[in-house]
Amino acid sequence: GDGVRALKAALAAVVPAGNAPLGDALYEAGLYFKGATLTNGTSFPSPIELACQSNHVIVVADGARVAGRRSLMAEASLPRPQDHASSHVNRQRVNVHTVALAVDGSDRELRELEEAADRGEGTHFHAVAASELEAALRRTLGRITRATYTLSTPVVPGPPASSSARPYLATFGP
Repeated sequence: GDGVRALKAALAAVVPAGNAPLGDALYEAGLYFKGATLTNGTSFPSPIELACQSNHVIVVADGARVAGRRSLMAEASLPRPQDHASSHVNRQRVNVHTVALAVDGSDRELRELEEAADRGEGTHFHAVAASELEAALRRTLGRITRATYTLSTPVVPGPPASSSARPYLATFGP
């Protein structure tokens, strides 16, 4: 729908500049999830509305991330143990996912993107072509969608139905 078109337009408008401050960007994302004022002075209400809500950040980068005051590794580690919405009883955590565009990044920089995803308990994909970037984003969004839904089996009174050697149990999905 409109969201997909807007995302594609935003991605098409991105111009790689190198020396991306990825640690600083993750720090800003943490402020956003907390509903705190960003370093540029703008503020948004926390997007966290429910105690059981799943929260995610996707970092797409070519690996060249020299600029910035904050470490990518340190910032990627923080979203999991930090509480991002103290208004809820449960701790609200944020998963960090990364997609490495192997254009300009060194092997070390690309490994750091993978480690950032590991520390943020997210996924990591490597893309070279536009089709690989789209596939990586679809796979990441698919994992986020799967993590967002909680499935359970309803309680069914009585013994399960069966036919010959096959038992049948009631289940449901979202």
